[in-house]
Amino acid sequence: MKPKQRPMEDYLKAQNRFRHLTNDQAKYIQAETDQKRERLLEQDIKRIVF
Repeated sequence: MKPKQRPMEDYLKAQNRFRHLTNDQAKYIQAETDQKRERLLEQDIKRIVF
């Protein structure tokens, strides 16, 4: 079972320690997270197929 993807912004807002981040920084973190998620999903698919 793969968890649903939630916006990183939800996590960052819930954690007050990240309140200093700008919107651009939050977008960068979201982009990095999306890329890592895609790589992991690709690896998972490769493992299932082979």
